[in-house]
Amino acid sequence: MTKTRVIAALIMAPLAICAIVLLPTQWLAALAAILFLTGLWEWLKLSGIDDSLPRTVLLMLNLLLMVLMVWASAGSMVLFQIAALVGVVWWVLALLWLRFFTFGADHGNGQARALKLAAGTLAVLPAWAALVLLHANPDKGNLWLLTALTMVWAADSGAYFAGRAFGKHKLAPRISPNKTIEGLLGGMVAGIAVACAFGWLAGLTLAHVPQLVLVAA
Repeated sequence: MTKTRVIAALIMAPLAICAIVLLPTQWLAALAAILFLTGLWEWLKLSGIDDSLPRTVLLMLNLLLMVLMVWASAGSMVLFQIAALVGVVWWVLALLWLRFFTFGADHGNGQARALKLAAGTLAVLPAWAALVLLHANPDKGNLWLLTALTMVWAADSGAYFAGRAFGKHKLAPRISPNKTIEGLLGGMVAGIAVACAFGWLAGLTLAHVPQLVLVAA
């Protein structure tokens, strides 16, 4: 598993970095939409939508929402700002939802399935909108997007390796049995370190370091 992760990272990371740095926002938005919708396809399957036709219809509806956002924006980023804010609110509410994980995991419950389908859209569309919004920023937006993504990659890798090396205390056994407190701390340290390093390249000032550290943590 570790070898597979390393090989995948060595192949995908340079491609992602080149796309972020070199592509104009319109092309990056299209590429990101493909990747996000691919993830949503898998989420729909995990939500209990096993038939390809219903999954395809739901996927196309989400694609339509993306297209409508671009069309309705007409050069303004207000809709993307609103969508990103909706995503922030959703993730705060999702923390409360995790307290009732047994309910959320019940495929036989129609209400639970509907919530999970909505969760997929609320996770994918705002994340895509935030990515586009950040990259479109004329003040080194591509570097700030790179900072955000490398921070997440570093946190994920740091949590994985710290958890494997030092993990003893379970973090949330009902939700993810293999996650540990040690892994969480390792991910936080790695994320903060990488965020500060790439933030410096993007022009981070000393006054904004606390905010960046808070986001990275």
